[in-house]
Amino acid sequence: MPPIYAKWLSISTLLSLTFGALNLITAIWLNRQITLFVELKPLYMWLLISFVVSQNVFLMPLLYWYDKRQSKQRNKERIPELVLHIFALLGGGLGALYGQTHFRHKTQKPMFKATAWLGIIIIGYVGYLVGQKQIG
Repeated sequence: MPPIYAKWLSISTLLSLTFGALNLITAIWLNRQITLFVELKPLYMWLLISFVVSQNVFLMPLLYWYDKRQSKQRNKERIPELVLHIFALLGGGLGALYGQTHFRHKTQKPMFKATAWLGIIIIGYVGYLVGQKQIG
């Protein structure tokens, strides 16, 4: 793996975990303050929700914004397309679509839209499976 991929995969993973942890801590704190839910079980459901929210609200728009900013400047290090595809498939599909339309970045490349939609389908299916496990 080229060093540029390793660098951006590491940075993106660290950001994703950080945003997910902050999101989970905020959800737990809000639950304690206003008692939204009686109990926080199962924990894996909360982890999945916080991961998906952090991917779509924070990480993917941030990555698209940064890459768009770098693309306007010559000879600047860009985020590899593979990294954007991987994180779109790992739960950041909505955030990728938002980043593409809001920052008008990577809109002419159909593969980016396809991976974003595939990421939405994957996380929807995982949510369905988790919901079925919760019900059944």
